[in-house]
Amino acid sequence: MVTIKIVVEGGVLPHSNIESQTIMNSEKLRESFYKLITQVVEPKFFNLEIEMGAGEKNASKVFKKSIQKNYCSLLIDLDGSIEKKEERLVELELEEYSDFVFFMIQQMEAWILSQPASIEKGMSFFEREKVEKQLADDPIFRQVPIEIENPADKLNTILSRYYSYEKRNKKRKKKYGKLKDASLFIENIDIQKLMDAFEDVKNLFDYIKTTMYT
Repeated sequence: MVTIKIVVEGGVLPHSNIESQTIMNSEKLRESFYKLITQVVEPKFFNLEIEMGAGEKNASKVFKKSIQKNYCSLLIDLDGSIEKKEERLVELELEEYSDFVFFMIQQMEAWILSQPASIEKGMSFFEREKVEKQLADDPIFRQVPIEIENPADKLNTILSRYYSYEKRNKKRKKKYGKLKDASLFIENIDIQKLMDAFEDVKNLFDYIKTTMYT
């Protein structure tokens, strides 16, 4: 049975100096990517492994090591517009692996912003502000998702505008924490819509579908 491994930028590497809650949040992020991917491809006739690679350099290192042993791909933030793909491949010394590297454009948070419903589901346990307004009507969502610059900052703006929580009897605005919050959104994304909005997502699944029958 073939094994397909996907190394994803994000999360943390298990270490004795890291708090257990941080490691748990990293595992939740890994699980959310697994749930997202298995919406389309059921790992019935192949083994699907998702590994969080932490930062971009470490994720690239893990990917290069893994691809020597198994079918492996790398899913990483582009941190720029689609025109910068070749530049990023050079920066990370991944040119020879270009067929196996797929970018989250411009960052993973753009995926989340492309589907306001995923935010609403993920934030269902927080207090909703401006209840008279539809989340999807916010000006931030008028942008084409793939063209959103600094999407992590934009997502933080959305959360602070529309969600809050109480701590020590004081209302506080919700702030975005990638490791703590991203899994809440990723697991609620509709993968079919995501493939329609981001070509590299479709390319990733084309790769998986081709490889799973090898």
